[in-house]
Amino acid sequence: MNSYITNFIPHDVNPILQKETIKWLKAYHAHDFDELFDRYSVSSEMIHSRVSYASGVNNFTPKSDDLYRIGHAQPYMEHRAGEAQRTIQNIFDELYSDEKDFQIDRLNHISCSHYQSPSAAQIKVASFPKESKTIVNHLYHMGCYAALPALRNSQAMIADGAQRVDNVHTELCSFHLDRDDISPEQIIMRTLFADGAIKYSCVSEDHFKQHKLSGFKLLTLKEEIVPETEKEMTWKLSRFGFAMTLSKKVPLYLAKKIEAFVEELIQGAQLEQVPREELGFAIHPGGPKIVELIQKVLKLSDGQVKHSLDMLYHRGNMSSATLPHIWNTYLKDTKAPRYIVTVAFGPGLTITGGILEKCSA
Repeated sequence: MNSYITNFIPHDVNPILQKETIKWLKAYHAHDFDELFDRYSVSSEMIHSRVSYASGVNNFTPKSDDLYRIGHAQPYMEHRAGEAQRTIQNIFDELYSDEKDFQIDRLNHISCSHYQSPSAAQIKVASFPKESKTIVNHLYHMGCYAALPALRNSQAMIADGAQRVDNVHTELCSFHLDRDDISPEQIIMRTLFADGAIKYSCVSEDHFKQHKLSGFKLLTLKEEIVPETEKEMTWKLSRFGFAMTLSKKVPLYLAKKIEAFVEELIQGAQLEQVPREELGFAIHPGGPKIVELIQKVLKLSDGQVKHSLDMLYHRGNMSSATLPHIWNTYLKDTKAPRYIVTVAFGPGLTITGGILEKCSA
């Protein structure tokens, strides 16, 4: 049974400038470590702007109710968690503000940066009309690649009879901003990761045609874990919140695996006859070097990776919310290729991918 991806609704908020964030981090440390920040921060040439839902970031004249304030100690976990939960509940309210029929069979909430019980998804569904029969599922703590398991989960629900499955990504990386840690690794992380949220639907073929929708047909999905790499990338609790570790070996593992992985994806979608230069690529931009590496290994043109690099430049790495934002840019691009190869990576090391076909009913 075919599944389709449609109705993308990004949660749009004003981004903050990367160069101002770096200045703000320097100011917090009274400019004692400017050389470190200059050396290890992701430059504004690679990331121009990002979104931060945490209040106070980039605010040089802080308000008393800002979460992060220059000249003040780090906010407690309880304070950050409370504001994060309120933020996500507001995001759900805004994403569903125009909903009219509430004929949503399943709602998947995807996040690796904040979750609690009851979740914002459960609280939102509890406010739906009584006739709504929406069931909530949680896909948590997978990291940057989670959009593809969300598609696999949705595809299974469609095969089981669901007509509409909503996926809502909410990533609040800024709430784990540990300004006191000035290790090179954490400076990179703090100037790479961003916040972001987006909603989209996976629907049955009948639903897609009945409502005359445009979107993507899901052709194939694939996932594998690279053996003996479990320590190369982690996302786990620290004294302050969630913290990531990332080995310099990760690009080497990806370089060895990605070509065969993509070829198997193409075979799975039965697209062997399509010239490689006619394929679009939605690559999760874990960082500028990741996209550049994949472009080099797969011999892709600049145009084939443009949407991925543009998203990194304008929004940073929004963890699991990034790929759906890139898919949406492909959908809106009238000159985009018909077939989109999409890949992402995360702890495990896990490599995930899929192929989407642009279409309309």
